[in-house]
Amino acid sequence: MTSKLTSWRWWKGASDDVVSLAWSEDGTKFAAGAISQDQYNRKNNLVLGDLTRNSLTEIPGHCMTPYTAQSIPQFDDDYRWTTVSHSEWIERQLFTASYDKTVKIWDIDQSATCVETLRHDSEVIGMAYSTHAPKLLATASKSFDLWDLRDRTRRISLPIQRPPRQKTNLAATDIAWGQESVTGRLLVGGMGVAERPDEIQEPLGGHLQVWGIEESSISTRRVVPNSQHIFHIAWSPTEVQFATASSTLGLPLPRDTRTVVQVYDLSSHSSVVTSRFPCPAYDINQVTFCPRGFYITASCTDGSTYVWDERNPDKMLHKLSHGPSVLPVSLEYQLENDDYGVGAALWGTTIDQFYTGSSDSVLKQWDIRRSPEDVLVGNTASFSAGITRGLFSDDKSHLLIGEAGGGIHVLSSGPCSDPEPAKMEFFHAPASAYCEHRSSPFISHANELLQSGELSLHPVYGPIQGPQYSGPYAGWARGLKQGQNSRDIPLLEKYRLRQFDGPPVKDRHNLDNEAKANVQGFFDIAKARSQLVNHIQRERGKDRNGDGINKSGTSSSASSCPSLASKRSKPKSKTKAKKPPKSGQKAKRESKKRLNAVITRIGEGIIDLTISSNSNGTIIDLTIDAPVIDLTSEAEGSSSCIDPCLILSACKCSSEDMEEDYWWPENKFVDANIPRRLEVWE
Repeated sequence: MTSKLTSWRWWKGASDDVVSLAWSEDGTKFAAGAISQDQYNRKNNLVLGDLTRNSLTEIPGHCMTPYTAQSIPQFDDDYRWTTVSHSEWIERQLFTASYDKTVKIWDIDQSATCVETLRHDSEVIGMAYSTHAPKLLATASKSFDLWDLRDRTRRISLPIQRPPRQKTNLAATDIAWGQESVTGRLLVGGMGVAERPDEIQEPLGGHLQVWGIEESSISTRRVVPNSQHIFHIAWSPTEVQFATASSTLGLPLPRDTRTVVQVYDLSSHSSVVTSRFPCPAYDINQVTFCPRGFYITASCTDGSTYVWDERNPDKMLHKLSHGPSVLPVSLEYQLENDDYGVGAALWGTTIDQFYTGSSDSVLKQWDIRRSPEDVLVGNTASFSAGITRGLFSDDKSHLLIGEAGGGIHVLSSGPCSDPEPAKMEFFHAPASAYCEHRSSPFISHANELLQSGELSLHPVYGPIQGPQYSGPYAGWARGLKQGQNSRDIPLLEKYRLRQFDGPPVKDRHNLDNEAKANVQGFFDIAKARSQLVNHIQRERGKDRNGDGINKSGTSSSASSCPSLASKRSKPKSKTKAKKPPKSGQKAKRESKKRLNAVITRIGEGIIDLTISSNSNGTIIDLTIDAPVIDLTSEAEGSSSCIDPCLILSACKCSSEDMEEDYWWPENKFVDANIPRRLEVWE
């Protein structure tokens, strides 16, 4: 039945242009992903909508931390939110692909919880789930990968058969599975030049690849032609064929043709191009097959959609044009070089319902069976910004529209709850949802090493070498000769006896008493530091009154989310009346309190100032060629074995003291010009 779509729900506040949309199976929830630009770095690049509650919720899932040598971020604003390029609902779970080099899998039943992250080597521009080869997800980044969702650690890089003479740097542009039972195990991937010029000055090259994915093997199928830049791939819903939108490199086409749509037939073992439709547009955004008929469309950056009839490929049937763009465009280039043009092209419930939305902010309905002067049925809706994406729910009762600038609209012919049009209520994600993304990439990498067995987490000493450790190895501790592989050479005996993993130090009979005391000292220091860190994390997770509740009324735990603890503002120092300088032993203890928690790393060596010194003045040489000063070993006039209680007693201060700026020497002890020698006085 012909349905009339009317505006029902709307919201604006996504990070930027909405470029990916997904509906749940029952049509009551949807996801919208948006572009995130570095110069703005806005949040809300992924939101979850619920029509039954008329609400939208932020999903802070896709972001990166731009660590540089000059700056290490400490707060939320230092995190770079990334474009969510593709989203898809698969078996009650939401899959989202992003430029943060990941595909994330979300459990949406209760709340948006990330249950799995599929990591890639480069930005993920698309993905496709197979409906006929169950549990297989194909992703497109710089190359193509296949993931078995039954074992999400299993990742297969799909082979690409390019002629050896082709040296052009290519990247994946699109990927799509066959839709019918005959083509359900066929996967098509398109590639294009990694960096495309603003204007076409020479033919653009690329690659088209077809794979056959069987239960126990992966085969490649050669298609010809296959060396064009691929813009988009679409499978026929009824026939054993697919269409590509591509450049014209090497094809016999009219001179005014700038792009082309080609239909490949796969009914036989050899792939054959059955139809070729020349297109005058500079770039093609989307190709569609009419669900009921022989029509093919190409929506382009020039603000028009071109329609052909496969039964008469030599003549264009329609040019469906939109008005001028509402977006500011540069006068230096042609419109289609600076504007995205038609962003949405969809078929409704009947053949007379073909919808297109463009940068003119208008959603139009067309009946392609009519003559060119009557092909426009009417303007379905107009918005305040250009239309970037559109997607029908499975039953075609709701149409989700994405806008340039972060707007989202739901048009409906049968509202599922309150029929009155209304703005959707927006909810920010809870603070706990940011924990994973506020942690630095170093922490994330460390967790991966623990999971893989490269490292093991000792309950007392912290991370140590794990059973799957694969390097790096200390060649100097193995007595390597030139050309030898350090992996195959064991540690020298004197270093092997000093490892954490081994018998108690007192039972290491090949070590003399001095060496045993030295090794035991390192063990004791590691244990003391571990206890101190755990104590600080517990204290920071508590309120000043020790009830575990912060001033906002919500529970807090620094150990479960250390980044939140680091962001929490430090309390202001209490104002105290000035007193005359203290002298004698009491003044010495006061000075020790300020300096005993300092750990400083200089060049290759570690200067450990967690141990108090016996002299009133200690000269620390900061020159690069200076010998390493190791204060963890035996000191003059002290016992050879380091007592861990010495460290703990030196660092015993209240949680308030730990949160004050007592971690580094006072400014009067530090020369900002970095002298060759730094004198630290107690």
